[in-house]
Amino acid sequence: MLLDTLRELLKGNRDLFKGLWLDQSDYHYKPYPVITLSMAGLGKGEEKLERDIVNKLNNEAIKNGLAPFEGFSPGGLLERMVLILNERTKERVAILVDEYDSPIQGVINDIELAEIHRQVLHNFYLTIKTLADSGMTQLIYVTGVTKFTQTTVFSGFNNLTDLTLNPDYNAACGFTLEEFETYFSQYLPDVPKYNQSKGFIPAAASVVDLKNDIIDYYDGYSWTGKIRILNPFSLIKMLFNKLLEPYWFETATPSFL
Repeated sequence: MLLDTLRELLKGNRDLFKGLWLDQSDYHYKPYPVITLSMAGLGKGEEKLERDIVNKLNNEAIKNGLAPFEGFSPGGLLERMVLILNERTKERVAILVDEYDSPIQGVINDIELAEIHRQVLHNFYLTIKTLADSGMTQLIYVTGVTKFTQTTVFSGFNNLTDLTLNPDYNAACGFTLEEFETYFSQYLPDVPKYNQSKGFIPAAASVVDLKNDIIDYYDGYSWTGKIRILNPFSLIKMLFNKLLEPYWFETATPSFL
């Protein structure tokens, strides 16, 4: 959700932000070439992992109006794409990487395979570091669950600024309680009605009770101890299904945790 929003913003698609704060801000909406890469669901082993990264990069090449590339390593292909896009558009390129650590998470119990994946990622992310120093990139934004600070992955990525505990970004990855009240209160009355009709909750349960339950279920994320945020995935799933369930934990918690 976060990277999709950043992608559309960087591509200058202002119409998608009509009526939102961004539409009223002084943001320039200047379009940049964007390469978005999710590292989730990639193959295991050096050959398969590299091949899948190359395939995903070629999909991004097509989205950016380029023909697929052949005969490149993942890092070499990314470098070539950025160079061409920079020359063609005369604009710097944004690179958005989602779940950067997923190829290691998926094999965390296999030390030998994890080491192979780590080396592949190190080589690839070293290219991104080089691109960041080249002046051809507008933004490099990376998300992930874990911080492998002492591994070769981050020795290739050591020019990043970690925003996880930065107070200015405390509410970036969720809904604050104020946002919840403003944008979602209109949908809440249907939830207790549905649960009451199914006998899941007492007939006397109110919307206020539901709000307290929602906070119990989906509140708890806070990087500063001051602002607390609700899990957006779980909240929207709850409003759609009209049932309080641990949606995020069931679908997205890494198995090694």
